[in-house]
Amino acid sequence: MLVLATALVCAGPASAQTEVDGTPPATDPRDDGSAALARARSLLQTGRLKEAAALLTQALDNPRTAAATRAQIRDELEFRLPVLTAQQHLIDGDVQAAYEVIQWARRRNEDNPERRGELDEMLRKLGAMRAASGGSDTTDGRAVLKAVQSVLQRYLEANGHYPLERGEFDRLLPAGIPPLEHFDVIAYRGGAGGFAITLRGKSPPHSEVSLSKTGLLR
Repeated sequence: MLVLATALVCAGPASAQTEVDGTPPATDPRDDGSAALARARSLLQTGRLKEAAALLTQALDNPRTAAATRAQIRDELEFRLPVLTAQQHLIDGDVQAAYEVIQWARRRNEDNPERRGELDEMLRKLGAMRAASGGSDTTDGRAVLKAVQSVLQRYLEANGHYPLERGEFDRLLPAGIPPLEHFDVIAYRGGAGGFAITLRGKSPPHSEVSLSKTGLLR
């Protein structure tokens, strides 16, 4: 597992730890964000991920933080930190947690083709690792629907409704990425209290499977 973790995520130290040694330092309200960013990067380099995240969040909330620095802070929060966190989950043996962290980062980097490609590759490797360790079989339609339903349920709990538009659904569950690695979504409707989805296998016999949850649909 350690070898897999290092091969998959090499953007940080293999010994990264998420434990915090103490209370994260508050940002200086006079700082334009550059000092906080430099300190957070140092913390990330030494594996103090939670402490770095808290410092970056404080800097992002500081109205004096410069626009250019704010963009760099978002890069750390939405790309480097999730990658390092996923690495730590792999070291701990939690493939599912690593997958979910990278899936979140993939959604946050939707408009960055280069990073989206990197994250897609991570998701493919994690999906294969998850299947090998007893996770969802991405070739079994019923198992895929169950995995999709689980993601949609978490979305409902966070947002109060299922994805309302197809584009929203596609950002949540990108085509070609586990669990939709071997299936195309040929129909989707969602709303406040329900959803309906139909999948078709990409390989012969191109079987179709459907799932619906009663509720108000758009």
